[in-house]
Parts: sequence; C-alpha cells; structure tokens
Amino acid sequence: MTQIELKNVLFGDEDKNVTVEVMPFSRKNEAHVRFAYDVTDMMSGGKSKFYDMSDAARGYVDIFLCRQTENEESMTVYNAVRGDLRAARTLLMHPTFQEDLDRFFVNA
Repeated sequence: MTQIELKNVLFGDEDKNVTVEVMPFSRKNEAHVRFAYDVTDMMSGGKSKFYDMSDAARGYVDIFLCRQTENEESMTVYNAVRGDLRAARTLLMHPTFQEDLDRFFVNA
C-alpha cells in the first residue's frame, strides 16, 4: 500500500489533513484494468463509464482507496475524500498512480 498525505480535505465545515492508503495498480485485478481503459477511453473521447476527470477521480477513490467498512473513522475519511473533488482529483493525478498507469500501457 502507498500512503499519501492530503491537505485540507473538507470534513463538513472544517478542513483536515489526512493520510490515506491506496492500493497499487495491478494488471491482475480486473477492476484496475477496466478503470485504466475507461479513463483512457474518456480522455480520448471514446465511450466510457466516466463523464469527465472529476467522475473518474471519484471512481479512483472507490476502487483504490483502502478502507475498513467496519471502522467508522476509516469510512468517514473515505466519504470525505470522495466528497471533496479536489482531494479525489489529487489522488487520481498522484505521481505514484500515473507511473503505474504509464507502465501498464507501455508494457501492454
């Protein structure tokens, strides 16, 4: 898992800095591969489940952000990051994921 610090994530009426863990991209995980192709299809104007980059960023949070459903604090962080479009897009554009995506397509 990769830890990423997000600054000033909206938590209701206040901002908080949080550290989240994201799963590394794996071409063995079909959800990861579908996500990669949906993002590239959306960026090239093709048919995609994502309308735009903001939509893709929330999809990224859904798939890659680690959370424990039985842990209320974990789910609160997940909901805050997913609800804060700036935070979600920051995760999508983080160099770690972008490098994984580049490696996936270069080695395809």
